[in-house]
Amino acid sequence: MYPETKIYTSPLLGESAEDKLFKIPEKSFVQKNTFIVQEKYFRDIVELQSCFKFLRAGAMKEIIFKAEETKVAIVTCGGLCPGLNTVIKGLVDCLEFEYGVKEIWGIKWGYRGFYEEFPKYWTELNSGNCKGI
Repeated sequence: MYPETKIYTSPLLGESAEDKLFKIPEKSFVQKNTFIVQEKYFRDIVELQSCFKFLRAGAMKEIIFKAEETKVAIVTCGGLCPGLNTVIKGLVDCLEFEYGVKEIWGIKWGYRGFYEEFPKYWTELNSGNCKGI
């Protein structure tokens, strides 16, 4: 149903004066293949290579991925945030139905959730269990 690899160009890309109201310059996008590591400290390069890594999120110039290989984590930083449930539901529905992503995770307790024992603070999300939030 979904093509093997799809390329999406960011609708935020723009450099002209008329674009500046709703667009961002190219240098503002997250660089490709940059990541965040799960561990805080490493003794050697072998530890760094074998640790759990997450690709950096943020605005990217182009998004290229294979839906069947993509795993998504939605992390919030806690506190009151009216409307956040609606945003999460929208993200899950878009990832599942528009992009064809099959593995979506919600991570509780902000960044702490990344560093604690998996899957203590990880909850698998899909359109079914996000219904009504």
